Amino acid sequence: MRRATFNINMTIAILMITVLFAPMAYGKTPARVLILPLNIHSDRDLSFLKEGVREMLSTRLTAAGEVMPIDKNTTDKMLQNINKPVDESSAYALGAQAEADYVVFGSMTILGDSISTDVRFLDVKGKKPAVAFSQFGKEQSEVLFHIDRFAAEVNEKVFGRKTYTYRKTVTADEQVRRRKHPDSLITSDQLIITEKEPGTNLWRSRRYKTVINGIAAGDVDGDGRTEVAFVDKENLMIHRLVEGRFEKVGQLKAGTGTVYLTVDVADINRNGISEIFVTSVSLNEAKMNSFVAEWSGSGFKKIVDRQNWYYRVIRTPDRGNILVGQKRGIEDLFWKSVYELEWKQGKYRPVEKLPLPKGQKVFGFTYGDIMKDGRQLVISFDGGDYLRVLDPNGREIWISGERFGGTTTYLDHTNVFDTSPDSKNRYYLPQRIHVVDIDSDGKNEVITVKNTEAFSRTVAARLRVFRSGR
Repeated sequence: MRRATFNINMTIAILMITVLFAPMAYGKTPARVLILPLNIHSDRDLSFLKEGVREMLSTRLTAAGEVMPIDKNTTDKMLQNINKPVDESSAYALGAQAEADYVVFGSMTILGDSISTDVRFLDVKGKKPAVAFSQFGKEQSEVLFHIDRFAAEVNEKVFGRKTYTYRKTVTADEQVRRRKHPDSLITSDQLIITEKEPGTNLWRSRRYKTVINGIAAGDVDGDGRTEVAFVDKENLMIHRLVEGRFEKVGQLKAGTGTVYLTVDVADINRNGISEIFVTSVSLNEAKMNSFVAEWSGSGFKKIVDRQNWYYRVIRTPDRGNILVGQKRGIEDLFWKSVYELEWKQGKYRPVEKLPLPKGQKVFGFTYGDIMKDGRQLVISFDGGDYLRVLDPNGREIWISGERFGGTTTYLDHTNVFDTSPDSKNRYYLPQRIHVVDIDSDGKNEVITVKNTEAFSRTVAARLRVFRSGR
């Protein structure tokens, strides 16, 4: 009886709140915004960029109960009968036709690597620009910053909402104050920046003017200290942190037409010195050109070379680090199965086919007891970067409701660095997955990267551009 009375009283209270506050909640009509596709001026087909920018603007301007962009399908129907490029006059007319309060109208000009963005946020009733935005950039990737800053200005100046921006406008005075920024003073691999916050142990190296495709850590010279190995597309670099200095230990440069994709570190041949496994591809021959390097006492030398294997080191709960590999096929990027590899007779040879779900690649999976029931489950990414958990028989136990992972490193049947967004044969390498009890509570956590894409995959299905990550 008490429970029934409580439920009735709770219902009455909710009804009273609804009646009292309904005028406040629904009295204000959300501002309607018509987002017109930007006019793209370029010597290439960048239609995917036009759609991506529209989607970015719609997401950044939307505010529940305050701002409501008009949906894309309605906008496209209105534009079907327009036979000439939309100018400012016709933008106002389209805004009035759509009963919009505001219209986004403008253009992007892309010449070589430079980009110029000119966008206006038009007040339909007042027939004047509420925000006029113009920005120039030296790299095409700056389109993300331009759109983000434009949306931030609109949110703040028109709707009174302060939002996060990826890049703050730097005034002349700020530029003067930043002339002695520590990064600008670093000219040697021997120098680093050390930053420590209370209760943390945070260290940051100097900035590298390259894209790092892979990174791994281990004792690669047998001195008991940990070195860091990382690769960009044409260099393997080995560094060591010593007394606040990031010292270069060694470097191996790729040959002509060879691209480095991933790097792993582990002592697989059990000689007390960790080997460095580099997965690389020969562009000229469209085949694998992977190798393993090891410290010789005076430098890093290749102990095996020109291998038709994709390498990956994973940590198992009972045996520690193991080396797994998968061959490249003649017509397919990956051969059917993934194998454990061991050092035998001067080579890394396959010794056991791993029990993995059909279609699982050598990248983007690991093993671990994440249910605390003793079972070694498979944790992996599927083709859409959704995280999934499978039992030893390959049955799916769980799949995430959102995408994780995400990289810009990919393989192609002919050329791993084909920059055309229309390439149909790309395979993006998934991120690593780790299983470890990081907080020492007796339960294992699954740790991986989550990168946030700037464009949805329906807009740019074969292009990966990320705006943030954690």
